[in-house]
Amino acid sequence: MRQVGVVTGNRADYGHLVPVLRGIRSSRRLNLRLFVTGMHLSEEFGRTADFIRRDGIKPTAVLANRAFDSTPEGMVHGVGRLVEELVEPLRDGAVDVLLLLGDRGEMLAGAIAATYLRIPIAHLHGGERTGDVDEPVRHAISRLAHLHLAATRQSGERLRRTGEQPWRVHVVGSPRVDLILHRTRPTRDQVLQSHGLNPEKPLILIVQHPTAKDRARAGILYRRTLDAILPLDANIVATYPNGDPGSLEIIRVLKEFARRRPITVYQSLPEDKFLDLLSSADVLVGNSSSGIIEAPSLKVPTINVGDRQNDRERGGNVIDVPHDAAVIRKSVRKALFDRRFRRKVATSRTPWGDGHATRRIVRILESVGLDQRLLEKHLAW
Repeated sequence: MRQVGVVTGNRADYGHLVPVLRGIRSSRRLNLRLFVTGMHLSEEFGRTADFIRRDGIKPTAVLANRAFDSTPEGMVHGVGRLVEELVEPLRDGAVDVLLLLGDRGEMLAGAIAATYLRIPIAHLHGGERTGDVDEPVRHAISRLAHLHLAATRQSGERLRRTGEQPWRVHVVGSPRVDLILHRTRPTRDQVLQSHGLNPEKPLILIVQHPTAKDRARAGILYRRTLDAILPLDANIVATYPNGDPGSLEIIRVLKEFARRRPITVYQSLPEDKFLDLLSSADVLVGNSSSGIIEAPSLKVPTINVGDRQNDRERGGNVIDVPHDAAVIRKSVRKALFDRRFRRKVATSRTPWGDGHATRRIVRILESVGLDQRLLEKHLAW
């Protein structure tokens, strides 16, 4: 039985990995070894490691379990510590292939450790363009990866153009879409009532993260988003940002507003609860990949603020705006009340897959030859 190692460092990557983890566990040819680290262990961000256990998944190891530090220096130290701590659980054939997702520092640490331990790396969501520090980290992981599980045709083609041998590149779709399309969800009224919200009013969901270049202004930029939205007659729900530099300023601003304004704030939410809220939202505002990847499948309009998702493939549900309160408010009104735009959202197609990514991923992990041909990587330039 093949031992498939998987690294998860925060609620976002875990949400994408959930269907894949289930698929690995249900396979007769694969055994899951899950390594939990990063923001999952932070009390400030809701200790989402507990959500993993509630899902019935027991981590193989909990790594770098120290106070979470969201400063730039802390992020560097965190990556370094995790590289060291991954050595023991990955050594001596404990893992046959390591599955990594996206562009986070925890994934880069996993890629570095696996490269020197000569463990094949399978990379999900490579080949994508976004912006900020995420893009170079993602491409660095792709250079180290031996097997590419791209979410879109465009991403797969980009990987080939950057020198990846074509036989290594598989276009599978996003497993996050699988989770969305194959789950039973409650009605909108049930969701809103369960959160103490008014079903007669629109629901605006805010998910906004700091970026590396704007980390010193993260609180100021978040304040602009809140200034744009709070005057609207709507239910307003916000989740904490990720743990990147600048996140504590966002949290400070969010707490300040929540003390005196009608806004519902969550440190974090279990995966099913977050998807229930997202699917019930009338508009998602912020710069989260949820607005780009998940929202089009749910036919939810997205106001994408700033440049964190620059150049990422989009469905017809997205309105891109700068960090300008007046522009954000005008765009939210369009998303809520412009019938033509809402019809466009309802009929647009997503580039992120058909809901069968997990089946393809599991099949590839079961059948790919884990041999010298896979490990001896040469760029096809």
